[in-house]
Amino acid sequence: MAILSILPKKQALQHTANITGRSYTVDLIAVVNDLSTGPITIRGQLATWGFLAGQPFQWPLPPATAVEQDLAARLVQIDVNQDSNDGLNYTITLHYQTKDPEQEGAQGEGLVSWVMAPWLAYPSLKWSSEDSEFYPTHDRTGKPILNSAGDIFDPSPSIPLPTPIATITRVEQGFLPIWITQFKGTVNAAPWMGFPAESVLCKDITADSSTDSDWGILYNVTYTFAFRPPILASDGVTIMVAGWDAFIANVGKRQLVDGKREEIRDKDGQSISDPVPLQLVDGTYDEDDPKTYYLRFPVYPTSDFSYFNFPANLFSYVP
Repeated sequence: MAILSILPKKQALQHTANITGRSYTVDLIAVVNDLSTGPITIRGQLATWGFLAGQPFQWPLPPATAVEQDLAARLVQIDVNQDSNDGLNYTITLHYQTKDPEQEGAQGEGLVSWVMAPWLAYPSLKWSSEDSEFYPTHDRTGKPILNSAGDIFDPSPSIPLPTPIATITRVEQGFLPIWITQFKGTVNAAPWMGFPAESVLCKDITADSSTDSDWGILYNVTYTFAFRPPILASDGVTIMVAGWDAFIANVGKRQLVDGKREEIRDKDGQSISDPVPLQLVDGTYDEDDPKTYYLRFPVYPTSDFSYFNFPANLFSYVP
């Protein structure tokens, strides 16, 4: 028993808007493959076609890509009526309705509590920021931060680096603790939600379970992300902030000589007391080239953030 096809009827969409809210109705034609397929089976299979109670209105209908959306109007009623003498054609009417603002105010209910399937509600998003101590290697013009002798300051100067923080909360039907170890402390392996690869750090994932009278055990899951894209100096080349990578001066008290590490000694043959700049290519110390070079290390593991399946416009939604 199955639905063979679902197509909108001609002039299927109707819309009403007034002071109490907005409503939409859409008539569909469903063709089934045998006479034993009835309204209960049809309603059950509608989910596989993308029609779920509590789902926000979109046009065109799923699985087509939405051109218009009304996130406050939810699918609140599905009518199934036999439409032909042969018993194989049905008319399905979808009713989308916004919450009556007066009723909502009286009962103190939010949109999420009203949605029939809570996990279909749009995630909540909170933006904040936190400062972390940052040791810059170059100023905003790209000039290395060194003393007049060309050495690194000890201690190095630090500044507070503001980091945007996004806290996302949504209701989910299931939760596995292994997701925490899989994603916490990792950065995005590929560009994600408008941010470059390896610029977003998953700081934490938490979940609280509760029992819903209609849906059983659900989880209120909170995700925390920190954003630190690489920042270039005004010269457009020099790295000021290397995202989440470690950016460390290539200095030391030993150098490579014929592939072996040896202590660096001064002109008097004494071991040096302070680290000196090393060459990037061969790891040697060259008194005639005292320039300090820097090494960049991707210290955070990566993971596939597309697994979270957040709405594509979550960070850029404009009504």
